[in-house]
Amino acid sequence: DVSRFQRLLFLLKRWEGPISCAMHITSFDELYQFYTLVQEQQQQGHNDLFQQYVSIHLLFESPHSEYDESSGARYNFYYPINRLRNLALRNAKEQSDYVFLNDIDFQPTLHAHSSIQSMIEELPPKTFWILPAFERFDSTLPTNATAATTTTPTTTKNDHDDEQEQTVAIINDDNDIHSIPENKASLYDAIQREEVAPFHAYLPAGHGYTNYAKWYTASSIYSVDYGYSFEPYAIVRSKDLHDFYPRYRGYGRNKWSFYLEAHYRNYTFQVLPDHFVVHMNHGFQDGRTFENDGNSDIEFPRFQQHLKEQYGVPISASSEEQLIKTQYRHRGNDGDKFPCHYLTRRNNVEFDIQPNFNGPKYVNTSIKWLPTSPESEYDITVVTMMHPSDGMFSRLKHMANHWSGQISVAIFIPSNEVDGDGDAEERSGWPFFSSWSSSKKTLSLKAEAESKIRKFQADNFDKYGYRISFHLVTDLVPKRGKDRNVFPRNLLRNVALDNAHTSYVLVLDIDLVPSANAHEQLTKNLQSLHKSSSPSTPYALVVPAFERSSKFGGNYNMSDITSAKSRLLEIRNENPQACDVFLKKAKYQAHNATNYDKWYNTNNGEIYSIDYEVDYEPYVVVKRDGNLPPFWEHFTGFGRNKLEWIEELHLSGTKFVVAPDTFVVHKSHKKYGLRKVRPFIVDEYSWRFQEYMQYKYGRSTQDMKEVAAWGSTTFKKWEKIDDKDKTEHVSWEHMLEAAEVREKEFQTCMEVMKKRAA
Repeated sequence: DVSRFQRLLFLLKRWEGPISCAMHITSFDELYQFYTLVQEQQQQGHNDLFQQYVSIHLLFESPHSEYDESSGARYNFYYPINRLRNLALRNAKEQSDYVFLNDIDFQPTLHAHSSIQSMIEELPPKTFWILPAFERFDSTLPTNATAATTTTPTTTKNDHDDEQEQTVAIINDDNDIHSIPENKASLYDAIQREEVAPFHAYLPAGHGYTNYAKWYTASSIYSVDYGYSFEPYAIVRSKDLHDFYPRYRGYGRNKWSFYLEAHYRNYTFQVLPDHFVVHMNHGFQDGRTFENDGNSDIEFPRFQQHLKEQYGVPISASSEEQLIKTQYRHRGNDGDKFPCHYLTRRNNVEFDIQPNFNGPKYVNTSIKWLPTSPESEYDITVVTMMHPSDGMFSRLKHMANHWSGQISVAIFIPSNEVDGDGDAEERSGWPFFSSWSSSKKTLSLKAEAESKIRKFQADNFDKYGYRISFHLVTDLVPKRGKDRNVFPRNLLRNVALDNAHTSYVLVLDIDLVPSANAHEQLTKNLQSLHKSSSPSTPYALVVPAFERSSKFGGNYNMSDITSAKSRLLEIRNENPQACDVFLKKAKYQAHNATNYDKWYNTNNGEIYSIDYEVDYEPYVVVKRDGNLPPFWEHFTGFGRNKLEWIEELHLSGTKFVVAPDTFVVHKSHKKYGLRKVRPFIVDEYSWRFQEYMQYKYGRSTQDMKEVAAWGSTTFKKWEKIDDKDKTEHVSWEHMLEAAEVREKEFQTCMEVMKKRAA
């Protein structure tokens, strides 16, 4: 709109080439204001570049809202962002064989046009040349400014207000423009000074596929894969280029949909090594969402129908809606990972998922964790899960004190509202709420959890800053919170994993404390593996696990034990029972394959390989990419929940190697709930999970006779448990009913996958 006119002039100075810009006009006053600004630029000798290169195309539209007949929703109220983009694009096609799809708030490398023009004939057909996007950090931004975005060529704002003045204020960016880096060298210096960072890195799907870590050292064009929600700024041949989907207005999906359609039209993506764009900051109102600042939700089904009619894409194949809302987007084609509803319960039926509760407004003000160097390609985030008790936050502090990298935490909250009578434990059915204040009024467990997170952040900000991100998972099934055994461990693990921001993740339980300098040591281990191994071989870097004995380990505090491998070995020599291999007595096969005897004698940072063994379940660092299987979410409560994931890693071809100097130590705690494997977990593992493994990988790691024997023993143990310790959700009746539903859903899932394969 007219308020962004000066940014158009700045863009012209840096681009120094043709610009096709669409301008949104909502009144005759704005039209006169626009005419005055243009006249000033066209005065003889005032701005020769403007007269030579800039063409402006007006879209005149009343701000009064109309109604969508099919939904009854306001339609013309929202800013017509894609109609403007198409207006600019169609006129640009008449002028040039190539177009640069940019927003007016993004400034390119200085003299970008002439530099790219010299190599433009190398651009293959149906290929986008991406300019990586960055943003500056400015704490002085106005919080009530109206967001406005412009595509180059196009300009946008989010909404209109009938009662506002018709003449708009022109944004003055004189100071802002001079602080934008001119070339890659100055950009990298600004990154090191923590003044610039990758654009919206807290939403990695938008631009993360660009692979910033690779770009920092790239000297030639490199290819990247498309991923859902990818929306880069790019140069492409104009011939046969499709339009932006015109019905999207306001905030949400408007540019993303263009690149999704390009993906279905078989376009490919390459990244330019020396060019970039930097966002010129502007404020926007907090709480901007699909629902209240655009018609995205209304138009998404129509867009799906458009893909089906134009390209034969099944509606189900383009249904990334839930992936978008819950940030499950980093793996590329998630449809391959979650081919049917049974394999994931990430929906609004059983659970409400709120990623990044601490939000962009927190994360985006610090760039300590962002990919600011080539080494960040090997950076690691700890992913973990917990419930919101004081004890769990205490364990999180222990973990964060020993881990200098990022931590992604999924927090489980039972049903939103529970009866206010009785104490907190009775009301929630969970012992970890017993420390919460009792009240005669209805208790909102989610509100209490949010309050605890905010307090934790405020109390520990000086120490942890923005390193810890919280993701809330609220149970929507009434009264299910009374079952202490339905803790959705694997759902939580998936949520935490999918909302990590680094290339690698370390999957840990909240009661484990890493050794000193674990983050730095493991990062170096990954770099070493990358140099010595085949890039196509997926690796799981095993971190050896120990446990401090509550009986024999009292003389050694956790900081002492975790200070160094040499100190751990000293303690074990003094008293082996004080800190032994984790679960050595309770379940030796869980960590036996790590080969601790070899680890004790490994020196000089030597990483060694091991063979997978049945029922192995170590703590591992893995690469967060399309090869990484998700956790099987139907394993809830106690039993088989991590074991199955390690088993599938093995079946998928992952090789296991051991970190030579790093370890974790289990921090003992009070047990809660029934620590018994329930019969329907036996069902899930023995039948459905094993059938899926056979189908997907053509084999299983298990001897099914041994699995049957294990199941029989587990059933007998369950029968001996007193009925008063079994809640309604784990009664025989409930388990039989749930088993029938699960089996039906699972078989439907298998049929879907087999049809797709055929």
